[in-house]
Amino acid sequence: VLVVIGVGVCNLVSPYVWKGLCAFILLIFCFVSPSASSLLISALTGVSLSVYYGNVNYVSTLLVWGLAVYSLMPVSRYLSASALIMSDCVCQLVFSVYGEYLIADFLPIIVASAIFCMIPTKPLLLIKERLSLFKDKQLSRQAINRNRLMLSNRLYELSSVFTEMSAAFNTFKLNDLSPTEAKTVITRQILDTVCESCPANQKGSCTRKKRTDGIERMIDIGFAKGKLSFIDMPKIIADSCAKATEIIYCANKLLADYRNYSIDKANVAGGRELLSQEADGIAEILRGLALETGTLLSFQKKTEKLLSDSLLKSGFLISELLVYGDGDRLSISLIITMKEYSLERLQRVISNTLNKPMILCDKANVTDEKTYLVFKIKCTYDAVFGIAKVDKFGSEISGDTHSVARISDDKFLVALSDGMGSGEKAERVSATALSLIECFYRAGLNSDLILRTVNKLLAINSEDSFTALDVCIIDLKTCSADFIKYGSPYGFIVGENGVKIVEGNSLPLGILDELKPSVCTTSLENENMLLMVTDGISDAFGQADEIIDYLRSVPALNPQTLADGVLKRALELSNGKPADDMTVLAVRVFKKAL
Repeated sequence: VLVVIGVGVCNLVSPYVWKGLCAFILLIFCFVSPSASSLLISALTGVSLSVYYGNVNYVSTLLVWGLAVYSLMPVSRYLSASALIMSDCVCQLVFSVYGEYLIADFLPIIVASAIFCMIPTKPLLLIKERLSLFKDKQLSRQAINRNRLMLSNRLYELSSVFTEMSAAFNTFKLNDLSPTEAKTVITRQILDTVCESCPANQKGSCTRKKRTDGIERMIDIGFAKGKLSFIDMPKIIADSCAKATEIIYCANKLLADYRNYSIDKANVAGGRELLSQEADGIAEILRGLALETGTLLSFQKKTEKLLSDSLLKSGFLISELLVYGDGDRLSISLIITMKEYSLERLQRVISNTLNKPMILCDKANVTDEKTYLVFKIKCTYDAVFGIAKVDKFGSEISGDTHSVARISDDKFLVALSDGMGSGEKAERVSATALSLIECFYRAGLNSDLILRTVNKLLAINSEDSFTALDVCIIDLKTCSADFIKYGSPYGFIVGENGVKIVEGNSLPLGILDELKPSVCTTSLENENMLLMVTDGISDAFGQADEIIDYLRSVPALNPQTLADGVLKRALELSNGKPADDMTVLAVRVFKKAL
């Protein structure tokens, strides 16, 4: 259409008028839409003059205009207009495009440039902004943020539901029957069922006060011992009571009923407390998600333009591109319209352009020709591990279990659980504890709630189920570690500066309802090695100094080699017959290559 209009103006009006219009169109286009498309505009307008004059040199001349204007427009629009005039003069002087250079050839460009320079900047900027908003696909960006706000509001509402549930569990409690009240009830029951039909009571030789005092003293003894016998009967009753045997039998039955009631009440209360804690935990997770999704994404237009140009120069055809977030939460979403491309090279171009280490975190095929990719900042550090273990001499199943898992993009969990004893029961208890801990961490619950919940679950179990627990959570962005210990032996951090000890003095999980772990946080360095052992290893070495001496004598480079070496040394100290299950877990933290 532009070419046809240009030929029409040349034929109906004058080619000089069209030449001036070409200069003006080019200047306006380069200002409001600064892109390489200005070269296409200049070429198309030049085609009209080439058709009219029958000379293709006009296309070349107007392309030179386009290059001059496009190159200098970001610097100054006035300088760009001057460059347009100068480029036309250069083309005439060097290539003699117009043959004889008349004032009619020169004047249209002067007039067009002057008109462009006299136009106020404000209306031009307004046009540029309107076009920019149209090109930036504001609808999709607003829709994304709108959906995030709606999701955030729903998550806050769900969080409030679980908070109210937690409060309800704590508000409505079971009616509690205290030992004093229970003693009164049991005494009254014995008096009504046994003493009421006693001949001595009917004759009035045994007063109710006398019987009540004696039975209450006897019940106090029953609470302390759990079960009554004839030697526990007070003298005031034993000397004169004809139904002593029936009183003992009835009292023991009622004491057993009260004991079962107390156990059931405690279990129900513990269950309600667990439900309350879990409701609190879920509410906390939902609040965190609501806060995260409620933060509006800040789209970075300048970075998008920079990255888009860099990818195009590198040969990648990108149809859509979004850069949002900031800092460590920067994300790049794009759609690449190429069937074959190097993902490694694409990742390298993005990383070099943004000067940040980026990694692919999501990929999906849109069509046969298009692929959706998401890049995020990758963690600076990574970790590898090695495990070595042996069962207790004569035992078929080890009571030690371990877990190594990436619980989030930047968190790495390693844990050892040592069930008390060895065999199937110890293995079941330790495996259950580790499985719960890993699932809770993956769900996003905080450490304090996780450990309190697991401890209570083990404590209210009818069996003697408790386990020594050693947990380490490594932050792969900050290169730091949180150590949580419940009754576990000392751990070690091996580095260039020597060996550090990580100690704990807490009891194992499951022994007491309320138990505080030993917790410490420490910064790690590149190539540090973390060493965690169960008590089978620590008992074989005897003292922490002996393990430290061994660690200083061997190179700590490969975690599997180190774990095998420590286990081999522990077996040597045990004469090849381990007195307990032995497990060694070694983790090396290292800096990733960019």
